[in-house]
Amino acid sequence: MNEIITCGIKDSEFIRSNIPMTKEEVRILTISKLGLKKNSTCIDIGAGTGSISIEIARIIPESIVYSIEKKSEAVDLINKNMEKFKITNIKIINGTAPDCLSEIKHFTHAVVGGSGGELLNILKYLYKNIHSQGKIVVNAVKHETLYHAFKFFKENDFDEVENIVVNISKSNIKNNNVLYNALNPVNIVSGVKR
Repeated sequence: MNEIITCGIKDSEFIRSNIPMTKEEVRILTISKLGLKKNSTCIDIGAGTGSISIEIARIIPESIVYSIEKKSEAVDLINKNMEKFKITNIKIINGTAPDCLSEIKHFTHAVVGGSGGELLNILKYLYKNIHSQGKIVVNAVKHETLYHAFKFFKENDFDEVENIVVNISKSNIKNNNVLYNALNPVNIVSGVKR
Protein backbone atom coordinates (compact mmCIF):
# COMPACT_ATOMS: atom_id res chain seq x y z
CA MET A 1 0.00 0.00 0.00
CA ASN A 2 1.38 3.42 -0.95
CA GLU A 3 1.76 5.86 1.92
CA ILE A 4 0.15 9.30 1.57
CA ILE A 5 2.79 12.02 1.68
CA THR A 6 0.62 15.12 1.48
CA CYS A 7 -0.67 16.87 4.59
CA GLY A 8 -3.66 15.44 6.35
CA ILE A 9 -2.70 12.73 8.82
CA LYS A 10 -5.88 11.93 10.71
CA ASP A 11 -5.99 13.32 14.26
CA SER A 12 -6.68 9.83 15.58
CA GLU A 13 -3.33 8.62 14.21
CA PHE A 14 -1.30 10.81 16.59
CA ILE A 15 -0.32 9.65 20.06
CA ARG A 16 -1.88 12.19 22.42
CA SER A 17 -2.59 12.99 26.03
CA ASN A 18 -3.93 16.27 27.40
CA ILE A 19 -1.42 18.23 25.34
CA PRO A 20 -3.12 20.53 22.78
CA MET A 21 -2.91 19.48 19.14
CA THR A 22 -3.57 21.47 15.99
CA LYS A 23 -6.48 19.76 14.27
CA GLU A 24 -6.06 18.09 10.88
CA GLU A 25 -7.83 20.69 8.72
CA VAL A 26 -6.07 23.59 10.45
CA ARG A 27 -2.71 21.82 9.98
CA ILE A 28 -3.41 21.46 6.27
CA LEU A 29 -4.18 25.17 5.86
CA THR A 30 -1.31 26.27 8.11
CA ILE A 31 1.24 24.26 6.16
CA SER A 32 -0.24 25.39 2.85
CA LYS A 33 0.17 29.03 3.94
CA LEU A 34 3.87 28.37 4.67
CA GLY A 35 4.60 27.78 0.98
CA LEU A 36 7.37 25.29 1.69
CA LYS A 37 10.05 24.34 -0.84
CA LYS A 38 12.38 21.33 -0.96
CA ASN A 39 15.21 23.25 0.67
CA SER A 40 13.08 24.97 3.36
CA THR A 41 14.16 24.85 6.98
CA CYS A 42 11.22 25.32 9.34
CA ILE A 43 10.75 26.13 13.03
CA ASP A 44 7.57 24.95 14.79
CA ILE A 45 7.19 26.96 18.01
CA GLY A 46 4.83 25.56 20.63
CA ALA A 47 4.86 22.19 18.91
CA GLY A 48 2.61 20.34 21.38
CA THR A 49 2.23 16.75 20.13
CA GLY A 50 4.40 17.55 17.11
CA SER A 51 1.57 17.20 14.61
CA ILE A 52 2.64 20.19 12.48
CA SER A 53 6.34 19.30 12.73
CA ILE A 54 5.64 15.73 11.61
CA GLU A 55 3.49 16.79 8.66
CA ILE A 56 6.18 19.27 7.53
CA ALA A 57 8.99 16.73 8.03
CA ARG A 58 7.17 14.30 5.72
CA ILE A 59 6.82 16.96 3.01
CA ILE A 60 10.45 18.12 3.11
CA PRO A 61 12.40 14.98 4.14
CA GLU A 62 15.70 16.45 2.88
CA SER A 63 15.50 19.36 5.36
CA ILE A 64 15.44 19.84 9.12
CA VAL A 65 12.36 20.82 11.11
CA TYR A 66 13.04 22.35 14.51
CA SER A 67 10.29 21.45 16.96
CA ILE A 68 10.28 23.88 19.90
CA GLU A 69 8.40 22.82 23.03
CA LYS A 70 8.80 23.80 26.69
CA LYS A 71 6.68 21.05 28.30
CA SER A 72 8.50 17.78 29.01
CA GLU A 73 5.32 15.73 28.56
CA ALA A 74 4.85 17.23 25.10
CA VAL A 75 8.49 16.54 24.17
CA ASP A 76 7.89 12.88 25.06
CA LEU A 77 4.84 12.85 22.78
CA ILE A 78 6.79 14.40 19.90
CA ASN A 79 9.42 11.66 20.29
CA LYS A 80 6.74 8.95 20.34
CA ASN A 81 5.01 10.39 17.28
CA MET A 82 8.33 10.69 15.43
CA GLU A 83 8.95 7.01 16.13
CA LYS A 84 5.42 6.04 15.09
CA PHE A 85 5.64 7.90 11.76
CA LYS A 86 9.33 6.97 11.21
CA ILE A 87 10.44 10.61 11.09
CA THR A 88 14.16 11.32 11.44
CA ASN A 89 14.50 14.93 10.26
CA ILE A 90 13.04 16.70 13.31
CA LYS A 91 15.31 18.23 15.91
CA ILE A 92 13.46 18.79 19.18
CA ILE A 93 14.50 21.72 21.34
CA ASN A 94 13.08 21.52 24.86
CA GLY A 95 12.90 25.14 25.95
CA THR A 96 11.05 28.45 25.92
CA ALA A 97 11.06 30.63 22.82
CA PRO A 98 12.62 32.96 21.94
CA ASP A 99 15.45 32.17 24.40
CA CYS A 100 16.09 28.66 23.07
CA LEU A 101 16.11 29.67 19.40
CA SER A 102 19.67 30.99 19.33
CA GLU A 103 21.12 27.55 18.54
CA ILE A 104 19.26 27.54 15.19
CA LYS A 105 21.58 29.19 12.70
CA HIS A 106 19.45 29.20 9.55
CA PHE A 107 15.73 28.96 8.87
CA THR A 108 13.40 30.01 6.08
CA HIS A 109 9.95 29.38 7.59
CA ALA A 110 8.34 29.47 11.02
CA VAL A 111 5.03 28.47 12.55
CA VAL A 112 3.94 29.86 15.91
CA GLY A 113 1.27 27.62 17.41
CA GLY A 114 1.88 28.53 21.02
CA SER A 115 3.85 31.41 22.48
CA GLY A 116 3.48 31.13 26.25
CA GLY A 117 2.81 34.86 26.50
CA GLU A 118 5.99 35.72 24.53
CA LEU A 119 4.44 36.33 21.11
CA LEU A 120 5.94 39.77 20.45
CA ASN A 121 9.42 38.70 21.60
CA ILE A 122 9.16 35.58 19.44
CA LEU A 123 8.04 37.58 16.39
CA LYS A 124 10.85 40.12 16.91
CA TYR A 125 13.40 37.29 17.05
CA LEU A 126 11.96 35.57 13.98
CA TYR A 127 11.88 38.82 12.01
CA LYS A 128 15.50 39.60 12.88
CA ASN A 129 16.80 36.10 12.09
CA ILE A 130 14.63 34.56 9.39
CA HIS A 131 16.05 34.32 5.88
CA SER A 132 15.07 37.08 3.46
CA GLN A 133 11.75 36.17 1.81
CA GLY A 134 11.10 33.81 4.74
CA LYS A 135 7.51 33.23 5.77
CA ILE A 136 5.99 33.27 9.25
CA VAL A 137 2.58 31.82 10.08
CA VAL A 138 0.84 32.37 13.43
CA ASN A 139 -2.13 30.28 14.51
CA ALA A 140 -4.30 32.35 16.84
CA VAL A 141 -7.21 31.11 18.89
CA LYS A 142 -7.30 34.19 21.14
CA HIS A 143 -8.23 37.65 19.84
CA GLU A 144 -5.17 39.17 21.55
CA THR A 145 -2.85 36.83 19.64
CA LEU A 146 -4.54 37.72 16.35
CA TYR A 147 -4.33 41.45 17.09
CA HIS A 148 -0.65 41.43 18.06
CA ALA A 149 0.43 39.14 15.20
CA PHE A 150 -1.42 41.09 12.51
CA LYS A 151 -0.21 44.42 13.90
CA PHE A 152 3.39 43.17 14.02
CA PHE A 153 3.31 42.02 10.40
CA LYS A 154 1.82 45.31 9.21
CA GLU A 155 4.20 47.52 11.23
CA ASN A 156 7.27 45.63 10.06
CA ASP A 157 6.53 45.84 6.35
CA PHE A 158 5.92 42.18 5.68
CA ASP A 159 4.64 41.35 2.22
CA GLU A 160 1.57 39.21 1.49
CA VAL A 161 0.13 39.80 4.96
CA GLU A 162 -3.17 38.04 5.39
CA ASN A 163 -5.45 36.51 7.97
CA ILE A 164 -7.90 33.73 7.31
CA VAL A 165 -10.48 32.63 9.85
CA VAL A 166 -11.06 28.91 9.86
CA ASN A 167 -14.45 27.65 11.10
CA ILE A 168 -14.71 23.89 10.79
CA SER A 169 -17.55 21.55 11.63
CA LYS A 170 -17.16 17.79 11.32
CA SER A 171 -20.06 15.47 10.60
CA ASN A 172 -21.14 12.88 13.10
CA ILE A 173 -23.81 10.30 12.22
CA LYS A 174 -26.17 9.30 15.02
CA ASN A 175 -29.34 7.28 14.50
CA ASN A 176 -29.12 7.83 10.72
CA ASN A 177 -29.00 11.61 11.24
CA VAL A 178 -26.04 13.76 10.30
CA LEU A 179 -25.07 16.17 13.05
CA TYR A 180 -22.12 18.56 13.09
CA ASN A 181 -19.60 19.17 15.83
CA ALA A 182 -17.96 22.59 15.54
CA LEU A 183 -14.27 23.06 16.31
CA ASN A 184 -12.96 26.28 17.83
CA PRO A 185 -12.38 28.98 15.18
CA VAL A 186 -8.71 29.61 14.40
CA ASN A 187 -7.10 32.64 12.76
CA ILE A 188 -4.14 31.86 10.52
CA VAL A 189 -2.04 35.00 10.11
CA SER A 190 0.87 34.97 7.67
CA GLY A 191 3.43 37.26 6.11
CA VAL A 192 6.66 37.21 4.10
CA LYS A 193 9.74 39.12 5.27
CA ARG A 194 11.02 41.61 2.70
